[in-house]
Amino acid sequence: MMKRTLSPQVEELARTALRQNATDLFLLPDEPPVMRIAGRIQRAEADIFSAEEIEAFVETTFGTSGKEKIGTAVGELHRSFSLPAEAHVVVCAARSGGDYTMSATLS
Repeated sequence: MMKRTLSPQVEELARTALRQNATDLFLLPDEPPVMRIAGRIQRAEADIFSAEEIEAFVETTFGTSGKEKIGTAVGELHRSFSLPAEAHVVVCAARSGGDYTMSATLS
């Protein structure tokens, strides 16, 4: 079985979110990344990701078979990652309006 990883873009966003003391990161198609900082939702000053880019992030994280289960066999998938010496990241992928979305809880 191939080891799943965070895409480099999502990993960098998670590191940026940590530097800003965010507890959560949200990726929605055609929107800038959003972070929860001190309980408030704030848009990040970052590039907007297309639906296709987020779908690719989901596939990198959960594999093709995992991605295909979202919205059919399961409502969402979760996977945990460690950013060594920085944080524990729990990534969730779901579908909304036919598009994939991702969120990450940072601790």
